Amino acid sequence: MSKCKAHTKSGKSCKSSAIKGSEYCHIKAHQQQDPEAGLTDKQKRFVEEYCIDYNATRSAISAGYSKKTASEQGYQLLQKTSVQDAIKKRMDELSMSAEEAVKRLADMGRGSFESFMEVQQDGTLKIDLSNPEARKQFHLIKKIKQKDVVRKSHSGDDEVVTDRVFEIELHDSKDAIDKILKVWGKYAPEKLDVNMKTAEWDPEKGDPRDYVQGKITGG
Repeated sequence: MSKCKAHTKSGKSCKSSAIKGSEYCHIKAHQQQDPEAGLTDKQKRFVEEYCIDYNATRSAISAGYSKKTASEQGYQLLQKTSVQDAIKKRMDELSMSAEEAVKRLADMGRGSFESFMEVQQDGTLKIDLSNPEARKQFHLIKKIKQKDVVRKSHSGDDEVVTDRVFEIELHDSKDAIDKILKVWGKYAPEKLDVNMKTAEWDPEKGDPRDYVQGKITGG
């Protein structure tokens, strides 16, 4: 059971467990710290929809507001501090922290086909995506293709799948490692080749200050 996300009056984190279906404990004052506590069901639905497509009008319609006034309703909802706080809270929950992003890159850097392969009795290898270890590593897969081997039935009316073959491509481990090294600053700074040339002023053009002033004023 997760801990309550509220803070006490002294600023310390609440040590109580959150009640079922909530991120806060049974204490009413702590429940009121939830940004969504004062929102109506429609407003909560609006927050959920807005965090999906960031379109206030469509979110208002999906939340149950009238199509005729959805544009104005969506705008007004976004002006409410309580709705803004609820959206921020929801986005914080959905967003990926820098630590999580680096962890995901590290998984890609260490990724291999081992978790997805099964050795057959005849020694051949077969891709197996059904085993528990493979399911844990699905985020390493960049692309997957499925090919069915089909044969006609004796009547010729139906098709029967006799075999199913998968092809998978993992995220580039070298690219992931390269990005991690850049994050940790392990590469030497890139050298910039700057070639500056000094221009010479032609005295026949007059005073260079007049020339510059003319360019500025459009003369």
